[in-house]
Amino acid sequence: MSYIQKNRARVCWNGKKKRKKSHSHFSITIPKEIVNIMSWKKGDELKFKLEGNKVVLRRK
Repeated sequence: MSYIQKNRARVCWNGKKKRKKSHSHFSITIPKEIVNIMSWKKGDELKFKLEGNKVVLRRK
């Protein structure tokens, strides 16, 4: 089973000015079996797209 988790990150210091920025990113856990079938390796960049309730992953 794959898991998708939404995280929020904050940057409180930007150069000489203090600024608060927030953005969200997703952490996706992919089972080893799928990684082996797709021949993905550590360090590969993946591009994802949400289609309804499905996540489509592609290697860049």
